[in-house]
Amino acid sequence: MSTTLAESSMNGRSDHSTDEKFRFVMPARFRSLLGTEFILTMGPNRSIRAYPKEVFEQILTLFASRSVADEFDSNSAMLQRMVGNSDTVSLDTQFRITIPKYLREWAQISENQPVAIFGSGYRVEIWSQATWLAYAETTFTDETVRSATQTRMAEMAKNANNEAA
Repeated sequence: MSTTLAESSMNGRSDHSTDEKFRFVMPARFRSLLGTEFILTMGPNRSIRAYPKEVFEQILTLFASRSVADEFDSNSAMLQRMVGNSDTVSLDTQFRITIPKYLREWAQISENQPVAIFGSGYRVEIWSQATWLAYAETTFTDETVRSATQTRMAEMAKNANNEAA
């Protein structure tokens, strides 16, 4: 299966709890695009990101194309953290994954704790539910949602006008 950023489309939210071995069931709607083996890595704001292997290979290609002079660029630094803190994981026969220790510490995930799992286009985001709720409360205010919606609608209208011309 060859997956590109444009072909992948994962969306929706599921909440699960980790067990005593820090495993949780990967929701069915994400499994077909992630595959049975995929990459987990650090994400921003104490989240974990899951990428199909083919998509992560595109990230590796992007990372490899960076110049040494880009080392101090914040985007390059994020790529470096993602690449350096990634791990291949596999689904078990019950469709569970085990979160590696360094990633669960990063994401502040404890055993028997609920996790929020989001499809986010070409990746899945995994959050401690408590961390997600705190992040969402400060990030998704009425004003920020309204502003983002207006900006996106204006971009869509501009693109539609450019295509019609």
